[in-house]
Amino acid sequence: MQENPYGVTENPYGATFLTQQTAPAELKHSGFGIASFVLSMLSGVGLFVLFGVAGYMASQSPGGMNENDPGTMLLGAALIAAGMAQFMAFILGVVGLFQANRKKIFAILGTSFSLLAVLTFGGVMVLGFAIQAQKGG
Repeated sequence: MQENPYGVTENPYGATFLTQQTAPAELKHSGFGIASFVLSMLSGVGLFVLFGVAGYMASQSPGGMNENDPGTMLLGAALIAAGMAQFMAFILGVVGLFQANRKKIFAILGTSFSLLAVLTFGGVMVLGFAIQAQKGG
């Protein structure tokens, strides 16, 4: 090994000891977290729109919605599917939170948004049931 005038020792292969150190690898985003975030956003918008449609349908019919109407049944099935998607987004977010060596921001956002949506729309449904029970329906 040779000594240069700057005091940096060089090895015979041309690389200095200072450049042999590697920077820590940049963490990737969690795939589960990204899936959770996207699914929670899409199903959250879907839930919001479906509840709006349900409110509009209920306000347009004099005695409330007809439970045997195919449109009402389809709306109910869509609400259940959107709620299940929110639950799935929550599960994906929790899995993303426990992934090692991954960024957690999308997992945190997906878990938070899905939990917020489930609690909000669940509360709206409980409130609706309570109002209907109070009316004696």
